[in-house]
Amino acid sequence: MVLYSNSYSDLVRDLFDGVNGTVFNTVSASRFINCNGNGRGPVLEYAITNFKPNTIQTQLELD
Repeated sequence: MVLYSNSYSDLVRDLFDGVNGTVFNTVSASRFINCNGNGRGPVLEYAITNFKPNTIQTQLELD
């Protein structure tokens, strides 16, 4: 089993789209570092797997 996290972008989708068995899950992740203070906060990311999760979590809470 593989789980890979990356930014929610067309480039990432294009890189992995078409790979046999790839499953794209979208999660929300918090970002505390940004050159613009207004840009800090939740962002979308891909959680790319080669398996279907039993449950889909709509928000990922990071401590």
